[in-house]
Amino acid sequence: MATKTAKKTTTKKTIAKKKSARVKKKLIDYLVTFLKSSDLKFQTDDDPNILTMQFGGDKTAYKCVFDVQDEKGIILFYIFGPVQVPTEKILDACKFIALANFGLQVGNLELDVRDGEVRYKSVLILEGATPQKSTFKRFIYPAIISMDKYYPKLLKFIYSDISPEQAVTEADEK
Repeated sequence: MATKTAKKTTTKKTIAKKKSARVKKKLIDYLVTFLKSSDLKFQTDDDPNILTMQFGGDKTAYKCVFDVQDEKGIILFYIFGPVQVPTEKILDACKFIALANFGLQVGNLELDVRDGEVRYKSVLILEGATPQKSTFKRFIYPAIISMDKYYPKLLKFIYSDISPEQAVTEADEK
């Protein structure tokens, strides 16, 4: 009898280890697989949970950063604009960002008022779910489209005399 009990315990431990090994695939691995299968060129970072890539929009090129936080079950996707908002335009740029964000359904524009950096942020919350190719598409592409829709109009606002309201209206009409 002792042999059967020991054998059952060993079998249960083996099964548990196999299940654990299957579950341990990291989010970064899923992301890398998606990026490669989509022919999106990316670079690794000194931090193994960070990937970067460049994306050329209609009017400008953007730096994109994926911040994979396995322990939280989330992936943050940032798209950085190449131009910082000048100090004298920060308050009006805040108005632009607020107006643009109001209608967004996925992600949001952010402005660092200390240095004028503008970025778009999208968050994928997985909490143990296995991401599919379609999951990444719905996470990444709407963010890129939104940034490319609003950022050129933010630049137009910065470098001309149009108001934040007019710039956002023009973006929304696009």
